[in-house]
Amino acid sequence: MSKIGILIDPHITDRHRCRGDNFLETALNKIEFIAKNNDYVIICGDLFHTNTNSHLIFNKVYKLFTKYKGKFIAIPGNHDLLHNNISMLEKTTLGSLALTGALNLYFDKFKIDNVELI
Repeated sequence: MSKIGILIDPHITDRHRCRGDNFLETALNKIEFIAKNNDYVIICGDLFHTNTNSHLIFNKVYKLFTKYKGKFIAIPGNHDLLHNNISMLEKTTLGSLALTGALNLYFDKFKIDNVELI
């Protein structure tokens, strides 16, 4: 049986107006801790605070996710999609991560170890 970490609404961004720390690095460190300690990480929406992000954010997230290739599964949230339109996914940071194989993206049910998740 696989060990699964659940990550809900991390809203990754390079600056967070209410935080004094380096929010991007703090968030990525927490995500890496979850990835190290689980077989899979399911991201339940809003991986990013906005649907398009800087190259810096993409590169840091891409580097982390490919380090743990195959562990990350994402369900898009409203902040991940451009105008809440799935057909525009390729224009978003989340879509770029999915297109490069850094994470697996699902919009419907999926299986982990023959257990169907809806």
